[in-house]
Amino acid sequence: MAVNMGAVQRQHGLEQMLGGHATLANVMGPNEDLAVKLGDPVNAIVCMDCSIRGSVAEIEELGADKT
Repeated sequence: MAVNMGAVQRQHGLEQMLGGHATLANVMGPNEDLAVKLGDPVNAIVCMDCSIRGSVAEIEELGADKT
């Protein structure tokens, strides 16, 4: 998954216009996904230590090579 920066900026802008009320901005704003899928799904369990030290993209490549 990746962050849809345009959607996040629009949601945050609406939140600011409504005085910082995130819930109200969520109800009044467009029903837009803040995260988008990237490519084919890869199932992997990554420990906290590996996720901090390594890149999740590298881990995804390793998983894709094994299929």
